[in-house]
Amino acid sequence: VRGKGREGPVVRCVGVSCVAQLRERLKHFASLRALNIEGLGEKVVEQLVGRGLVSDAADLFFLTKQDLLGLERLGEKSAENLLNALEKSKQTTLARLIYALGIRHVGEQTASLLAERFGDLEALRSASYEDLVEVEGVGPEVAKSVLLFFRQASTKELLAKLERAGVKCEKRGVRGEKEEKMKGKTFVFTGRISMPREEVKKMVEQLGGRVASSVSKKTDFVVAGEGVGGKLAKAERLGVKVIGEAEFRETFL
Repeated sequence: VRGKGREGPVVRCVGVSCVAQLRERLKHFASLRALNIEGLGEKVVEQLVGRGLVSDAADLFFLTKQDLLGLERLGEKSAENLLNALEKSKQTTLARLIYALGIRHVGEQTASLLAERFGDLEALRSASYEDLVEVEGVGPEVAKSVLLFFRQASTKELLAKLERAGVKCEKRGVRGEKEEKMKGKTFVFTGRISMPREEVKKMVEQLGGRVASSVSKKTDFVVAGEGVGGKLAKAERLGVKVIGEAEFRETFL
């Protein structure tokens, strides 16, 4: 869409297929709080877009092992791991999927509110402006953005492709079952993990858990990364359950 800016004419992207935004949309779609696709990092995304292997997020689910083996620095094992991560991400929550779509003005909290209110994606797609503004926390600007997003032909194509790929979501918010598992639990992290510690701490606390700096009898789980030290030995001595990062993600995130 062409418009006029202070420096003269500008071009703005309004569809989900806009090439100028595609890389950022893919990174957001795969991010930890969205569909949490492990192994789909920035360099992989850049190559997928640069080689024309994907035109929207749904194309990720139609990638083959041969497609991935053609990318730089991606060996057979990494390709298999990424394909497995993509397959796993097809089972998600409605709130995560709404957030992953990258609708303007719809952050994680708003996505959760919309999921709780409408229950499934079809109901959200069919919602009127009046339906949307009735949701607590959803104002006129957000409602208009949601309506515009679902009216776009590129969005309809994207959602149809996601359905064909087998992407399915539970009719619950992003917290739901995961929050129940996390609530009241104390975690200690040791060794190197792939996620920034502050980000992990924030997520644990948002889901009702607690992160401690040292192991004690009150610790429920020690999450062990690479290069673990004395905390692991103390956990074993106290009988505290030790899990890896992959199990932590699978169970609690």
